[in-house]
Amino acid sequence: MFIGPPTYVIYNEETTHCVQKLVSNRDYFTRHFDTERGAKCYRTRHKLDPKVWKIADTATFKANIEKTRTVKSLMNPNGPDIELPVNTHRCCDPSSELYWSM
Repeated sequence: MFIGPPTYVIYNEETTHCVQKLVSNRDYFTRHFDTERGAKCYRTRHKLDPKVWKIADTATFKANIEKTRTVKSLMNPNGPDIELPVNTHRCCDPSSELYWSM
């Protein structure tokens, strides 16, 4: 298994929602920064308060920081509750119609 260099995220300390940035020359958003310096520069450039918006490497964030939420499956509302990270995209969330229509 290949383990690449660490990436970083900027997250809200209270909600643990991550900042999304538009990738230049592309038509998609990402939550990851290649370096901690890049994340700090982005936070400064966009005037995000460092007391509220923290920076962590992705592995630490996923393992120790990111909160979860409980949802019910749209197709099986009587089934068990599902725990999802708060940063899960709608297309990967079984409680959304988008998940079931793909």
